[in-house]
Amino acid sequence: MGTLARPFLDESRCADGQECPSYGFSNRAWCDATCRQRVEQKQSWGTSMIIWTYAIYLAVSVLITVYVGHTLHRNGRPFLIDCLQGNERVADAVNHLLLAGYYLMNIAFVVLMLRTRSPVASGFDAINVLSTKVGIVCLTLGSMHFFNLFVLTSVKESRRSGV
Repeated sequence: MGTLARPFLDESRCADGQECPSYGFSNRAWCDATCRQRVEQKQSWGTSMIIWTYAIYLAVSVLITVYVGHTLHRNGRPFLIDCLQGNERVADAVNHLLLAGYYLMNIAFVVLMLRTRSPVASGFDAINVLSTKVGIVCLTLGSMHFFNLFVLTSVKESRRSGV
C-alpha cells in the first residue's frame, strides 16, 4: 500500500487567505508563487500610496506656510510701525526677521510631522492622514500668529505707558 500525499490544511486557499487559482491541480508551488506576487503587489501599492501622501502633504503644507507668511509680512508692516512708534526702518527689519523665523519654524515643523504610523492602503486612508496633518499645521500656524500678536501688543502697550 503506497502512502498518500499529505493534503494541505485548506487546499482551496493560498497562504494569504485568497482563493487559490490552482485549486484542483495540486500545484502548490505555483499557488504559492502567485500568492507571493499578490502580496508584493499590495506592498508596492502601499509604498506608492504613502509616497504620494507624503508628497501631497509637503506640497500643501509648504504652500499654506508660504501664503500665510507672505500675507502676514505684507499686512503686518503697518502694525509693526505702530508698535515701534513710527520707526519704519526698525519695523521693516523686525518684519523680515519675523518672516525668516516663521518660515524656519514652520518648515521644520512640517518636516517633523511628515512621518506617519497610520497605514495608508487606500485613498480614504490618505485623505484621513492628510487632513489630520494639514489640520495640525494650520492650528500651529494660527497659534504662532496669535502668540506673536500678543507679544507685539504687549510691546506696544509697554512703550505707550513708558515702562
